[in-house]
Amino acid sequence: MLRADPLPFIARRLGRKPSATADLYLGLCCADLIADGRIEQFAPTVFRAGRTLIVLRHDAGLVPLPAHDRLIWLIDDDVPAGIGDAELPLWYRLRLAVLEARAARRLVRAADRIVVPGPSLAAVLAARGIARDRMTILPPAWPASVAPLPAPGQPPRRIAWLGAASHARDTQRAAAILRLVLRDFPETAVIWSANNPAPPDLARHPGFERVPPLDWHSYRKWLGAARFDIGLYPIGGQGFNRGRSANKLGEYDQAGAAVLASTAWRDAEAAAAAGACLLLPPEPAAWRDAIRALHSDPARLHALADANRLWQAEHGFGHQRRIWSDLLPGTDFSASRSASARSVP
Repeated sequence: MLRADPLPFIARRLGRKPSATADLYLGLCCADLIADGRIEQFAPTVFRAGRTLIVLRHDAGLVPLPAHDRLIWLIDDDVPAGIGDAELPLWYRLRLAVLEARAARRLVRAADRIVVPGPSLAAVLAARGIARDRMTILPPAWPASVAPLPAPGQPPRRIAWLGAASHARDTQRAAAILRLVLRDFPETAVIWSANNPAPPDLARHPGFERVPPLDWHSYRKWLGAARFDIGLYPIGGQGFNRGRSANKLGEYDQAGAAVLASTAWRDAEAAAAAGACLLLPPEPAAWRDAIRALHSDPARLHALADANRLWQAEHGFGHQRRIWSDLLPGTDFSASRSASARSVP
């Protein structure tokens, strides 16, 4: 039986907010099962199906933990690498140490099954001695997008960088790319995440738009109403970034955007092979040249976004539910009348 965190008051305070991880891996795809009680929810990141406890990232400091006979732990980031990664903000590294790492030390030993978002993190954990036969790969998924895709005959006009707080150094890479793009196409609108400060020169650009500070649920609603043509994901390939999931593909699809990303993003390689995104080397000039090419060939821009839309459909909620059905064999996964009780935009 998994023991509770010995400092639960800290974990409860840090883990009480709604969880993007919980929603993107379980809460949205199984909303009907949660609504009618087939899957119980005890905290934003703690669920139980029958006698199987499901912990998503951390156990939120629950004391006592819900009774269970079996434990599934889902982890979607390389927490130890994040704690030691100087590219991440100090406050974020401290949160990883106090909340996720404390829970992980107990969860990794107690888990009957460890769920990861993709092959990159699976390889990282295997290198640390976790047997691959203990792991299941479950990609994140967003609601099916209804955002229009870039028109085949229209060059890109709106480019977004939606970096999270953990993307502080990647934000510098995005800024370098956008400076080059704006020299060629000064009419371009830039949509910038609220999570990281914008360089003053970009913030002064007449087409600059900052995403307002939003909680997770409000951000999902905002993103579903947003529209842009290109989403940038110029991540580095070391430290915390090595285990990044394919989440940004689904996130940018919510606004209809084609995705331009770094070759360092290993979990996007299969999508790129299917034409669902374009992976580029780290030099900003390569990104500028790619965007120039999309200006000259907007049909290619549309094709990238369209292929990503198809990729998301193939790896969406239905795919997730099939995996959860395998992980939770005693749970009834048939559709229920409450399936619309927690509909999402």
